[in-house]
Amino acid sequence: MSKRLDVEVEVISQKGFCGQGNKAGDKWVIKGKTPEGICISAFCSMMPFLNVMRYAGKDSFPFSRNPDEVTCACPDAENPVVFRLRRIRPPGGPDAPDK
Repeated sequence: MSKRLDVEVEVISQKGFCGQGNKAGDKWVIKGKTPEGICISAFCSMMPFLNVMRYAGKDSFPFSRNPDEVTCACPDAENPVVFRLRRIRPPGGPDAPDK
C-alpha cells in the first residue's frame, strides 16, 4: 500500500455568506476522512487536488509555484471561500509513495 501524506487545508479568504460558517484562518488536517466543520461541496471541489497531494504527486499543478501548495475555491461563485491546500511532509521521512 502507498504511503499517504497529510494535507493541511486553510481558508485564506471568504466573501459574502458561507452557509457552513467557514472564515479566513479556519484550518483542518486531512488524514483520510472528511473533517468536521468543512463544507461537503467545498470538500468535493478539493478532492482532485487532495488525491494528488496525499499520494505525493509531482509536477501536477502547472499553475502553482510551489508543488506542495495549491489553492482552490468552493463552488459558490456568489459567496466564494478560497482554500490553501498544503502538503505536510514528514521530517526526514520519505515523501513519495512506495512503488
